[in-house]
Amino acid sequence: MKSSLTRQITAVFLGVFGLVILAYLIVNTVFLERFYISRNQEALTQVYQQIDTHVTQEGADQRWFNSQLSSIIRTNNMSMVIVDQENEVIARTNDATAMVMKGRIFGYLNGLETDDASVLKKTEQYTIQKKHDDAIDMDFIEIWGTLSTGYYCMLRIPLDTIRESAGISNDFFLYMSGLAVLFFSVIIWWVSNRITAPIRELTGLSKRMAGLDFDVRYTAGGKNEIGQLGANFNQMSETLEQTFSQLKAANAKLQKDIEHKTQIEEMRTEFLANVSHELKTPIALIQGYAEGLLDCVNDDPESRQFYCEVIIDEASKMNNMVRKLLTLNELEFGQAQLDIQRFDLSVLLRGKIASVDLIAKQQDIAIEAQLPEKLFVWGDEFKIEEVL
Repeated sequence: MKSSLTRQITAVFLGVFGLVILAYLIVNTVFLERFYISRNQEALTQVYQQIDTHVTQEGADQRWFNSQLSSIIRTNNMSMVIVDQENEVIARTNDATAMVMKGRIFGYLNGLETDDASVLKKTEQYTIQKKHDDAIDMDFIEIWGTLSTGYYCMLRIPLDTIRESAGISNDFFLYMSGLAVLFFSVIIWWVSNRITAPIRELTGLSKRMAGLDFDVRYTAGGKNEIGQLGANFNQMSETLEQTFSQLKAANAKLQKDIEHKTQIEEMRTEFLANVSHELKTPIALIQGYAEGLLDCVNDDPESRQFYCEVIIDEASKMNNMVRKLLTLNELEFGQAQLDIQRFDLSVLLRGKIASVDLIAKQQDIAIEAQLPEKLFVWGDEFKIEEVL
């Protein structure tokens, strides 16, 4: 898995290289001869036309024949013969096939040659054809025809040369291709490793990021597309790290808010329970002293006035408790404020003891208090009374 991309790249390059080699061998084997024949047709036509301009009734231009024409014939591996109407040689190349070509011209002119030639091009002046010479068992491409002087000319080039050259070229190319495959295999493997190494690094980094490790960074560098991808990867990692940190902070704040909300709910429940409990006391006092007034427990005016004052005082306290309920939202949001003022704690305690004296006597309870004459303090008088 680690080198799979490297293997794929190497296989693709070697596959393409193999196809190029195969294509070259096919082209070299199948089309080279056709190309060679086409080029030689052109060369034979040009030489034939040049010969036609340098042969007159007086004979051939020996200076041109010995210099330029000889060089062209040697370069193109041509054979040539020129004969007059009596089939006498006017000019020829110095090789054994020239005299064979003389006889072939005579045969063509008199219809003695068998019709085994493959005609490639034919005009009024000359014919270009592909011919197999049984005498020497070779194929030739040849041009023959009548010059402007009435002389007859034949030029030909052997095809076996190109076939042999193509075979040698193919063998040499195969040997060199084998060495090239070995050499380029190493080069391609090295290059593909250079290409895939950053990709493998990015793959490892992405795997670590999938595990929420955002401290990873791409270090291979580079200014190509992979380098730009790595730079974007680092930027993405930094962004994710910041976002994840913000998300954790928001989650912690949310958790804290939930806990705070739970605490507030508990406080409100407790507060309502306490208020409900504390309302019982003034209600019981009001009910007790009201019943005392109704039953005329004490007929003296001072007792009736005291009973009425207790009822009024407890009703006022109940009113304060209701007011406190209306400020419950302040308590929920932690905004409850104390009403701090200076008051006499001894007076508060004596009044509270006196207010519950009737209920205490009904329960056979005696309340005693040792208090100083005056005891001034700073505090919330209502909340201290609630605690009491």
